[in-house]
Amino acid sequence: MPDRYWVAGGTGNYNSTTNWSATSGGASGASVPGTVDNVFFNASSGAGTATINVASSCANLNLTGFTGTLTFNNNLSVAGTVVNLGTGAYTVLGTAALRFQTASTITSNGSSWSRNITFAANGVFTLADNLTVLGTLSFEGNFTPTINGNTLNISGDLTYNSVGNTSGTTLFNFNGTGTWSHTNSGAIGNSVTINTVGTLTISGTVYKSSNTFTYTAGTVVDTGATVVISSSTTLNVSGKTWNKLLVNNTITLTSNINAVTFGTTGANATTFVLGGNTLNFTNLELGNTGTTTLPSAWSCQNLTFVNAIAGTINGNSITINGNILQSGAGTYLGTTAFIYGGTGTWNRTNTGYFSNSFTINTAGTLTITGGNIGGGIFTYTAGTVITTGGTLWNRVTGTTFNHGAIIFNNVVFGASEGVGSVALVTLNNKLTCTGTLTLGNSTTTFAGTDGTFDVFNLILGTDNTALRTTSLISTKTYLVRQSFTCTQAADANRILMQSTIGGSKAIFTVFNNSTLNVGFVNATDIDSSLGKRIYSYRGVFSNTDNWALLPTDVKSATGVFVN
Repeated sequence: MPDRYWVAGGTGNYNSTTNWSATSGGASGASVPGTVDNVFFNASSGAGTATINVASSCANLNLTGFTGTLTFNNNLSVAGTVVNLGTGAYTVLGTAALRFQTASTITSNGSSWSRNITFAANGVFTLADNLTVLGTLSFEGNFTPTINGNTLNISGDLTYNSVGNTSGTTLFNFNGTGTWSHTNSGAIGNSVTINTVGTLTISGTVYKSSNTFTYTAGTVVDTGATVVISSSTTLNVSGKTWNKLLVNNTITLTSNINAVTFGTTGANATTFVLGGNTLNFTNLELGNTGTTTLPSAWSCQNLTFVNAIAGTINGNSITINGNILQSGAGTYLGTTAFIYGGTGTWNRTNTGYFSNSFTINTAGTLTITGGNIGGGIFTYTAGTVITTGGTLWNRVTGTTFNHGAIIFNNVVFGASEGVGSVALVTLNNKLTCTGTLTLGNSTTTFAGTDGTFDVFNLILGTDNTALRTTSLISTKTYLVRQSFTCTQAADANRILMQSTIGGSKAIFTVFNNSTLNVGFVNATDIDSSLGKRIYSYRGVFSNTDNWALLPTDVKSATGVFVN
């Protein structure tokens, strides 16, 4: 037999159906430690008080006719199918919640629940009429509740702690003053409307999916916050400039979108149905790891790449007028052209790159402190480009450089010395570096209408697992002005520098005042007669000029050797 439970407003009777009900007025101050099947406050309950001092539960709940005071110092969990919140003639105090823990029909009789309500179960919850929550409405656990019927008015706070999404026909209507926050990635799948004379504060990142998202009226404070539209949704949110609005899947506009930062997220294919409306934003953030199809040409002040894995962006173009930041580890592919047209800085804090074509065509100044490209077409048309102290990474094979008169500081083919293979690079202009050209793994074949480099320092990347070959275009000239380094340490897996045409030499000139630190590098069809003699520790040479073996007794015990 279940433990005793509390009632308020009358004498409590425990009967054979394991229900507590109030039958007459007069009693007050009952305290509840246990569990019963049903709690009824029926029409004859009268006035009284009751307090929940420990977490308690019941099956069905009926507050009809109660006119007393309920104090929730701990949660009351309702695990039955019938919830009737009465006529609102009672007062609810305390900070704990009324928790719905099973599919049920909830009747509010038009009243407002003045404290907290929590949904903590799967299944279908049906609102028999509009329900207004004046306290905190929360969702908890790994649940995907379906909430159907009428309107759920959120007059206080919404706290979403679940990893599951809601669904259903009930409209979630923010109509008061409070805070909307999520501590997990679960999303509100029901339609959401902000229609208040108060102030809604959005805290952190909140998630909305499916159905509609509408802004009608009210003050929305979202400084530093992000609204994520995580699946196909219809947006009618003009009249408010959002701090950051990120979208995914099919996005249908029934009004303009205005945002400080707009962008993509998630893994679904993202498309836009504009319906004659426009996307208006200052900054753009690209994070979708699916395929994004641009509905029109976009222009932004700052562009940030945050995608963690590969994504594709197709159609039209994106013009950047300020800064570029590559902070994600993922790549971008596709037909969308990136155009730089302003003044700002290009920087990277992660390994992600784009293979889309990229053109610098500006009346301003682009400062390259760091940037990642790979596999696309890199073009310079106009503008001032500052590279002092910066590095451009060409991370994968197949990149075409139409870089014109740009003089780079450092360029890396691959990821770093010994990491990353770039099998082919097409240079339609001479690659000039005032710093270092590094070949991550020395597998690169140079091609293009120019196809050559003029660099202060050249590092052939080392790899102890395989023979690597660097191919220079036959009869063309390559210059190294300050140092030539290859510290390959394995005799079995050497590096070969050769011409692209057997028997026809490429011209590789290392200036006379340069430093050499070259080991296990072989050379075939290479003419270095115009510069310093190149000594390679244990090198093997065929049809070369001005290459020689470094005497073996010069090699140090640590494998570092300088000539």
